[in-house]
Amino acid sequence: MAQKIIGKPDLVISDYEPISAQYAYAHRAPLITIDQQSKYLSSAFPEQIGEYSLLDERMRLRMFFPVAESRIACSFFTIPHGEKTDEKVLSFPSLIRDEVIKMKRKSAGKKRSVLVYLSINKRLHQSVSAIEDVLAKHEDTIFHLFVPTNSKASTGRKNVKIYKQ
Repeated sequence: MAQKIIGKPDLVISDYEPISAQYAYAHRAPLITIDQQSKYLSSAFPEQIGEYSLLDERMRLRMFFPVAESRIACSFFTIPHGEKTDEKVLSFPSLIRDEVIKMKRKSAGKKRSVLVYLSINKRLHQSVSAIEDVLAKHEDTIFHLFVPTNSKASTGRKNVKIYKQ
């Protein structure tokens, strides 16, 4: 169906979406990736990154995106450069609009403010309601809880603000 609508693409750009890459490979179209994971292909990272290994990250990239015309890596963290590879990886800081950078935190009084993001791509062990219950116990903190659109989230807790994504 996609082939009838799109046909042979001139270029495919993927944000770490393997199906897009497969479409590029099937049609022998150039692929450009835009993600944060590609930084692991050309940078000097420790062998272990938290609970992930550098080797695992590199293997995952080579499995999902074995060939790319170019890779653009964005990261909130400074990317240590070191080891050279055959990969064409361009590294950039995360793209944050000027108006966001210039924003000042509005005081919430003596309360801290915490953003909690529940990915729509992960199945949770707890219900959204259970997570709200845990957050609500910390009355000295205001939580901004982003949940999937179809979540059964309430707004009855004073310190938990719900945002459906």
